[in-house]
Amino acid sequence: MKKEIKAQDGRVYTRHVQDVEPLKQHVKQLRESHKESPTMGVHVGKIPKVAIIEYMSRTGVSYHEFLNDDIHVKRILMDSDYKDLRIWMGRF
Repeated sequence: MKKEIKAQDGRVYTRHVQDVEPLKQHVKQLRESHKESPTMGVHVGKIPKVAIIEYMSRTGVSYHEFLNDDIHVKRILMDSDYKDLRIWMGRF
């Protein structure tokens, strides 16, 4: 992940950039290899840092809140915008 800092009109802007395409391809391969129902636990998905930062920015959730409440991970993985990050497509 890369952080870009830009100054414009007397203001400073930051932007986080990450190439998630390799991760999405890896998740796709894992999804294909985990088609049958699990008997013990399941790897639900992988979330890149840039998706966490975007989620926290959009929802106003702090990093502390994100780390201490599993509902935020579930919300990201259940969000249709992040469907390419899901390995297990069942309910959890």
